[in-house]
This record gives sequence, structure tokens and C-alpha cells, in this order.
Amino acid sequence: IREEFHNRKGYDITRYLPLLTTDAVRVTSGRAKQYDYMASDPAGNALARKVRMDYYSVISDLYLENVLKPLQEWLHSLHMTLRAEPSYGMPYEISTPARYLDDVETESFAQAADIDLYRGMLGSANMYGRIFSSETGAVPGRNYYYNMDDWTQLCFLQFAGGVSRTVFHGYSAMEGSEKDTYWPGHEGMYARFSERFNSRQPASVHYPGWTRMLAGNQKVLRQGVPARDIAILRTDYSFINYGQPKGYNTFVNNYFMHDMPYFWRDLTLQRAGYTYDYFSPLLLEDGEHVSWTKDTLQPDGPAYRAIIVYQESIELSSAKKLLTIAKDGLPVLFVNHNTEVAAHDSTEIHHKKAASVCKYKKDSETELQAVVEEIKALPNTVEVENPAQTLPALQGLGVFPRVAFEGQNNKILTVSRRDRKNMIFYTFVYSYRFGLEKDAAPCSFTLNIEGEGTPYCANAWTGKVRRIGRYKIRDGRTCVPLTLQSGEAAIIALDLSSSGMPHAVFTTADDIVEKDGMLHAKAFASGKYETILSNDKNISSEILVPDAIRLTKWNIEVEDWNEGRKVRNTERKFGHQTTEVYYTTKKTKLIFKDCSLAAWKDLPATKEQLATLAGEHPTMSNVSGVGTYTTEFDLPEYWREENGADLVMESAGGGSVEAWVNGKRTPGIDIRTLRVDITYLLRSGRNHLRIQVASTLTNRMLQRNYQSKKSRWTEAFPMVQDYGLTGDVSIVPYATVPLQTGHQNK
Repeated sequence: IREEFHNRKGYDITRYLPLLTTDAVRVTSGRAKQYDYMASDPAGNALARKVRMDYYSVISDLYLENVLKPLQEWLHSLHMTLRAEPSYGMPYEISTPARYLDDVETESFAQAADIDLYRGMLGSANMYGRIFSSETGAVPGRNYYYNMDDWTQLCFLQFAGGVSRTVFHGYSAMEGSEKDTYWPGHEGMYARFSERFNSRQPASVHYPGWTRMLAGNQKVLRQGVPARDIAILRTDYSFINYGQPKGYNTFVNNYFMHDMPYFWRDLTLQRAGYTYDYFSPLLLEDGEHVSWTKDTLQPDGPAYRAIIVYQESIELSSAKKLLTIAKDGLPVLFVNHNTEVAAHDSTEIHHKKAASVCKYKKDSETELQAVVEEIKALPNTVEVENPAQTLPALQGLGVFPRVAFEGQNNKILTVSRRDRKNMIFYTFVYSYRFGLEKDAAPCSFTLNIEGEGTPYCANAWTGKVRRIGRYKIRDGRTCVPLTLQSGEAAIIALDLSSSGMPHAVFTTADDIVEKDGMLHAKAFASGKYETILSNDKNISSEILVPDAIRLTKWNIEVEDWNEGRKVRNTERKFGHQTTEVYYTTKKTKLIFKDCSLAAWKDLPATKEQLATLAGEHPTMSNVSGVGTYTTEFDLPEYWREENGADLVMESAGGGSVEAWVNGKRTPGIDIRTLRVDITYLLRSGRNHLRIQVASTLTNRMLQRNYQSKKSRWTEAFPMVQDYGLTGDVSIVPYATVPLQTGHQNK
């Protein structure tokens, strides 16, 4: 390393070694890096900072050249690819490794699924055209706790952060040594590391439909190339990982959910709809893989429309490359006085003047100043004194988001892809405050998508695609109104090859839908509705809708999962004998006839039923597993062809849900909205409904004292969960009326 350092930096590192040593080799974000020695004066400390940056840049380059590059080449020779979580826990630069990776991977534990941290790795993945994947579900101390709504929200949050490959953590075999194995299965990664995505989970009965939904989203998120707005340059040798902040340490409750970004702290851009990524300016120097035009950086990739520089120090060589790019016309903003989070002990980095200091010892401050001043003199460059001035500065340069909101929106995130070949622009839209605002009113907003075309909505839960019947074309954009519940996601596909399709620009109806090639007004309540079409026709529609059918009495079968028999397997091989054990799962059925809905723990179990359960003091509060609900309902005699209906459930306790009407499975059911159209499954007269809900194993594991298994559970965590269907379940009718009929007014 000493020789490599001298060859690359031109001086001997030996005399500076005391300034490099730290309290730990491994970097965590719990507290700021503690150096063993500091210089005794400001000038000495300034020099020390540059020497440290020199050292980190050298070992980062050695990591790339001597670890990732040869490993990737070797794997490619075997027709394999390299996916890795780069630079984790070490003082290596976080974005440069992407050059020698085939997939860039993050994880939901080390970054607590924080969007701003994901941006720190997403930028390099986008610059190099790599899939951004995530080790998903590695959440310490929550094994058997998070329900399927939680896991869905984690996946959606990652999708909004640019992830398009979900790699679940982790599978554990059922068998193990007798000493270390207990029901429901062997803890292959210790009890304190989640999760066990396998058949020991009751929700596994619904995994096929759930994973199809995830795959549908991921397929959309891999179409074409990413469409991003802003590239924010930042070099990071101490990336935030492994050490979450106290009180903000889960994906449900991380910094991002509380409007506390790590790096770009001002949220005005995000709330206006701009998407942005972080990566080192060193990537600009990769002439083999980086290109630009006067309008975009990486035009065949993310096509960033502007570059923001805010860190105080910058590499001189990168500044020179930035000058070349800026001279060709690409907008560049220097933003002064930004503050970054350096660690979770409240340590911050306060930047003064952006790009005003050389990062490395050998670089000339005078030369850097001249280069930066030359960039700032260009007409496509702006300098602002604080991040809050960035939005008007971008707009002044003519840089607008590809997907904009009308006004500021603090609930919605988008991530977009453009498929030039098929002329489709995809946008994944997510109401991301799924935990903090779980019971908030739905958010209504308008997506102003760049380009004029016909919008479609793709439902990954059901697998269906429908043309959106209500939108506006304005100023070269397609304006699509949406309403999403907290935690709900949607996919909007804008077909840019098709414009001028008839559509509504205004309606008082609940929706405008296409049916049999014609536009229809759709309403869930009887009344008179007004619609204005894109051809300026005003149409009044009288719509008659039957009353909702509340389903109040059910036959309920709860299948309780608990320890079954122990199975011992003995194998002799190579002169050795090994014995492993596993436990089957005993599934006890508890039946409640003609019963009102209630959480399983509150169902009226008899003494005889409780006696069939395991445990010293059996109670319904211990029950975990799968619940099946059946009932019947009649359609009214005046049900007409234009009527349809949704099955609407109030709560399933966060569990996964599947349903059957008259013996046929409904389309996939969004765990958060719990609403699905069942029109084509209905028949006149009597109809049969079956709903199946799967729980976590939390309640059973509490009864089995999982706290004693080094699970990190405590007496206070977790509490007994409310499983099963609760609240109202209804058949909610609607009616559709063609807009080409009825009284029309010009």
C-alpha cells in the first residue's frame, strides 16, 4: 500500500500514519469516525483532511482494481455475473465500485430502507446501467413479527428508491442439530436476524400471488432505461450504514419518514416531483462509459437534466471534466451552505462554499479556483447561497421534472422508466407514509407527466391493465388525476405513440372507464353526474346504483399452527454419522358458526375448543395461522347489466388475503386497500363468498417464550396481535353508463 500510495499520490504516507488511525477499522454510522490523533492547528487539520482523502481514494482504487475487477472478469469467464453490496462498513468510496459490478446491491437493514441513503447507491447503478437490487427483510429482532402488509410496504418503499430486484433474506432449512433446533424450524442465521420466507410461515399459502405482484412491479421497473432529473455530485468515503439512529431504526420509522434526509436536506425539489441521485464526480471521468449532450448527462441512460455540486471539496480532475461538460451546455448549479448528516450521534458536516477546496493534497487550490470560476461564468451555470434557492434556479434554467406535481406534495414518491422502442413512459407512484399516516385520508393529486399520450393504469395485484378515461393534455404534458391511500402504489404507463384518444377532462362521477371500446361514467352512488369530454361535449348521466350489501354473519374456521412431532434424520457418509431434527407443524381447526367478525383473540371459543390447543393455559390470544371465512349473499332482483360490485374489507390485521366468489378466485387483493372488483364472478340470486386470511406467528411465538431464544424480543415487544377479518365487509355495487348516450349540452 505504501508503494501504491507513493505511485498514485506522489508522496510518502509514512509520516502521516498517526493521522490515519481510527478507533475501529469497520465504519459504522452510530457515531462519527474517531481519529486517534489530530493536528494542533487549523492548517495542520486541513492538511490532515486531504491526506486522509488521499488515503481513502487509494484504498478505494485498490479495492476496485484488485478485488472487484478480477473477480468480475473471472466470473464472466464462467458465464456468471457479480452482484455485490460494495464498500459496506469500510472507508471505500460508495459509488465508484459500480463500474466493476453487474448488479449494485443495497439492503433493508444497513440503510433501514431510507430513500435518501438508497439514492447514494442508485446514482452509480443508473450511471452504469446496472440493476439496483436489495437484500430485503434482514431486519434484526423482528423474526416472525412483520406481517405481509409490512413486507409489501418495504418492497414498495424500495421500488420507490429505485430497487428493481428483491432478494429476500433469508431462507433457513428446517433441519438442524437437536440442541439448536426448535419449532417452527432451525434458525440458520440465529433467532435475532429476520426473516424466514418459507413454509413455516402461515402467509406462505399466499406467496405465489404475492410474488407475482412483486414480479409485475419489477418487470415495469426494468423496462427501457431509468428517467431521472438531477445528478447531485458527492464523494463519500464513510457511507451511512450499520448503525441506525435510536428511535428511527426501522423502515417503518426511519429518518426519511420524518422528513430528515441525510445529504440533500431541502425537500422542495422532491415535493415538486424532481427525482435525483447521488454519485461521485469521479464517475464523470470515466470516458469509456459516460457521455452527455447540451441537455442531458447519460442520454442513453438516466438522462439527468442538470448537475448539482454542493460539497465543499472536489477532485481537481473531476472539476476539469465538469468544465468540459458545462461548456457543452448542460446546466450546472453550485449550491452553498448545505449540511449533511455524518453519523447518528448528531454529527453534521457543514459545507460553506461549494467546490471551493481541493480534496487531495497534490491538487492546486489556485488551479481549482480558476476552473470553478470558469464554470460559473457560463450562461448555463448558477450559484445559489443555500439549498432553498435551488428550485427557482432550476426553473430559471428551464429544468423541470419529468413527472411533476401541482404544487408541493409531501406524501407521494415516483420513479420512472422510459421505453423509447415502444414509446411508453412508465411511472411507479407510491404514497409512502404507510406507517406514520396509516389512517390518514386518501391523498388526491395530479401527475403532470411530460409528453402527450394516452395513460394506462397497470395493476400489479390483479395483473390487469386499463385505459385511464379522465385526464388533460396541457403544455405538452399529460395530467393524470390520482387518489391513493397511504401505503398504496400505482403504475401509470403513458403511451406516447397514441394521442388524441377521446377522454374526459372533468367529471363528477367516481371514475371514467373504458368498456366495450366506449367511455363510461362509473359511480358508486345513485345520482346525476356531469362529464366534460375532450371534444368539449358536456354530458349529464343519470346513474342508479343498488345499496351496499353488508355481510354480518360468517362461518369461521381458524387453523392454529403449533409444534407437531419431532422427526429425527440420521445419515452416515464418509465414515461419519450425523443426526439432525426438525418439527412438523400441527394444524388445529377451530370452527365458529354463524359468527360476527372479531379478531381471533376475541372469538367466543368454548372450553372444549381451548382444550385442543397446546400450552399450559391455552387461549385464543396464542392462536396463529390461517383463517377461512365463508358466507352467502343475494343480489337484488333489480340488478342490471350495467351494475358491478367490489368486495370491500375494512381490516385483515395486516395479513395476506385471498378470496373466492362462487368457487372462483378473485383477482389479487391489495393488502392495504382490501378492495377488489368481483363483477365477472357474480351470478343472479344467491352467491357464495370465501375469504382466507393468513397471520404471522407472533402470537404463538409469544406463548412459546421466543424471548428466551436470543430473539431480541422483550417483555414489552411485541404485543399480542389482532389477527383476522374485523370491521365491515361489504359488497359495494357500482353502475356504469356509456357517455355517448343521455342528454348532451354543447
